[in-house]
Amino acid sequence: MLEELDTINWQQITHAYGPADDVPKQIRALAYSNEEARKKAMHELNDNICHQGAVYEATAYAVPFLIELLHQERVQRREAILVLLVNIAQGYSYIDYLQNLELFQQIYQEEVQSNEWQVILDQELSWRQKAYEAVCKGVPIYLELIGHSDPALRAAAAYTVAMFQADDGTITQHLWEVLSKEEDTVTQASIILALGVPKNTKLPIQTHLTDLLHHTTDALIKTTAAMSLVRLAQQEAPHVAVVALVEAITYSESLNEKYRQLPWAREGVIVDVSMHLQLLGGSVAEFAVPALVQMLDSTSPYEAYIIAETVRYLVFQDTSVSEGIQFHEPNDLQQFALTAIKDSANVNAYIQSHVDSIPERAVPLMVRMLDSTNPYGALTVADPYKALIIVHTLIHMAFANTPMAEGTQFHELNDPQQRALTAINNINIETIWKINDDMALSQTMRTFNLPDEPDKLHTFVQDTPAT
Repeated sequence: MLEELDTINWQQITHAYGPADDVPKQIRALAYSNEEARKKAMHELNDNICHQGAVYEATAYAVPFLIELLHQERVQRREAILVLLVNIAQGYSYIDYLQNLELFQQIYQEEVQSNEWQVILDQELSWRQKAYEAVCKGVPIYLELIGHSDPALRAAAAYTVAMFQADDGTITQHLWEVLSKEEDTVTQASIILALGVPKNTKLPIQTHLTDLLHHTTDALIKTTAAMSLVRLAQQEAPHVAVVALVEAITYSESLNEKYRQLPWAREGVIVDVSMHLQLLGGSVAEFAVPALVQMLDSTSPYEAYIIAETVRYLVFQDTSVSEGIQFHEPNDLQQFALTAIKDSANVNAYIQSHVDSIPERAVPLMVRMLDSTNPYGALTVADPYKALIIVHTLIHMAFANTPMAEGTQFHELNDPQQRALTAINNINIETIWKINDDMALSQTMRTFNLPDEPDKLHTFVQDTPAT
């Protein structure tokens, strides 16, 4: 098993963190009997070759060995490998993602149009295409595993097959036939969601799913059948599907345990079902909104916020509110929805926590844009003015417009603040300190009670707690 793994020069291939010479060890560890070792290897491998959904040069090289492991009965928890393969097939180019960010477009407007940038982008897009094609080659084993004795493996195999249906109807027919014989509820639900992935087939899947909705009494089957119907028919979905989705949110607490066993599950019933309700548009608002509003303070702050966003979308049908509009001008349903959202303790709690967490989410991205070891970071540090814009933004985000307290030492700062100052110290561009205009870095640093010269910053960052 995995005899060919060492025939590849992994040192010359890159992943998210550099040379991919650690990938063979991680792939081999997926076959270990020790569960903790397998979990650790899966986490590291996922982080390396499918980092936050982005794929790299090493990704396509790793895929054939992941597929090889699927053939081995002695390999445990192969469903995790199937999910990783789906993530890889759905992966994206990090450069492509960056160039679509508004801030990135503003800073790198010229570079994004350059030949050098296009070369980097083309390279990453080719990695993505090769990774996708590599995963597609495993369709035969994915289909085989749908008939496996392990229900978790069957459920994951159905999830995987659904991602690769350039289908003449054969795979869809096979899924439907398997569904009629399947006894495990979670596996049934996974197959139903696989049938809901839009594809070119003449089979009457929507009719079958509607019949299933009318006859099943199982909440998970009803919810997943409704989700698939909405994905296929969208605003033409039958009313019975709308009812099932609203019921799923209303009774989400009892449904969540089984739903979260699905490889399809992203955030839980409330979040996933809300995303499907938005596909239905404003035509379902009169029915859905009153029930959704009742759930705002009966769930977590994050879920309440997602419900609020769904309610807002349904009642305004994604139309913008004109500047200067008076509150009495919305219709009754809109007034009802807006009042409920405004008064929701959960929604307000989430918004406050979201504002408070901005530094933790934004600072790592900004730090990466100052890292000269990657292509886009190299572009930044090559231009002092661009680097200075990033540095200013980084300081304001990390310190949230609050000056550092007098006498504070580096190790006493929070993680985003330490990351920000370390990145500024590491870029080693003295010229950004010499720019003497409205963007003067020294002035900004003084505003936040931070070291206002390169040497002072270096000394401050080197600070370590006394022992």
